[in-house]
Amino acid sequence: MRYIFAIVIFIVSLCTFTNSAANYKEKSTNIFFNTNISAGEVLMTNDFVKGINRRGIPVNDYAAIDLRVGWQTLGKMEWQRRLNLPYFGIGLYMSKFYNNDEIGYPNAIYFMFGGPFIKRDRYAFNYEFSGGISYNWKPYNKDTNQFNVAIGSENNCYIDLRLSYSRNISKTITLSGGIRFTHFSNGAIAYPNKGINTFSPFIGIKHRLTNRSTPKRIDSKEYVKDKPEFNILFSYGRKSVKETKTVNSRYVSLYNLSVEYFRAANYSFKYGVIADMGIDENKNLIVKGDNVYKSAVKKQLFLGTSAAGQFRAGNMAVQLEFGAELISPESKKLFKRLYQKLGLRYYINDKAIVGVRIKAKQFSVANYIEWSIGYKI
Repeated sequence: MRYIFAIVIFIVSLCTFTNSAANYKEKSTNIFFNTNISAGEVLMTNDFVKGINRRGIPVNDYAAIDLRVGWQTLGKMEWQRRLNLPYFGIGLYMSKFYNNDEIGYPNAIYFMFGGPFIKRDRYAFNYEFSGGISYNWKPYNKDTNQFNVAIGSENNCYIDLRLSYSRNISKTITLSGGIRFTHFSNGAIAYPNKGINTFSPFIGIKHRLTNRSTPKRIDSKEYVKDKPEFNILFSYGRKSVKETKTVNSRYVSLYNLSVEYFRAANYSFKYGVIADMGIDENKNLIVKGDNVYKSAVKKQLFLGTSAAGQFRAGNMAVQLEFGAELISPESKKLFKRLYQKLGLRYYINDKAIVGVRIKAKQFSVANYIEWSIGYKI
């Protein structure tokens, strides 16, 4: 499971690039190279970073550098012009936390997508989403690294969100600066899994290989034909059983069927409702030592509903869901029934969908990583 996320990111990146390139008459896009430097704060979200560690002091600070190669869209397709000519690419993240003997020297390989939400001739205000796999961690070990309850596996998910200001200083050079939020965890594939979150300013320099004139953006307020979208998705997840005597010795699975209904708010954003139903083997488990006894199937069933928002860019989509289990044998308290999902999906064609998303509980606890395939009706 630890390498699946990397494979999915690679496939999605390849599909996105291939899809974009296939729609260009030219063989190349506007390629650029980008370097970013960050230095900031580790958010105090668990005991390990708060100071319950070998050194006995908080893990406050970190620094990182990103090396990226990207492709600037050229406005050859309508969605690119409507989104102010976004960009996409791949990056390498390298970091140093000031407790490297217990954390390691984490790196990450990721796919990025971003663009301007305000754009002028010389400057722009930008957004960016990134996702990938991080590696080179020094995870929890009951004998040699027993304090690190933040990271329980050598490979973890990498999620990064950015806001920035950029300014062109020449025809091929752009300087930028902004803020970023980064999250690392493994989606409960292995415990402990409190996760590490960072927040920092960053500065960057971008070098474009070519200078191209680009068309103006299409006004996003223009009429968008509202075609309702119906999807059916099947998702699968797997996680470690938390309470076993031997850490990460037993696993349970999630099987989820989703029925989705979306409508368009504008050209790039859709909203809708989703019904989730399925089996969660983690519900009502009985754990004795390393022996795990699953409950009857009827005690594993769940039914939930959620409100969802989806940002669309061509065939790519970032989706956020807020939901609650209407039927759950596990708890009668509403707060414990709440769940959230954040995911990336790719519409292969007019019918087929693939995706990956993280399911969290109570806004703080990663519950599963769900791998999805779907059909658009």
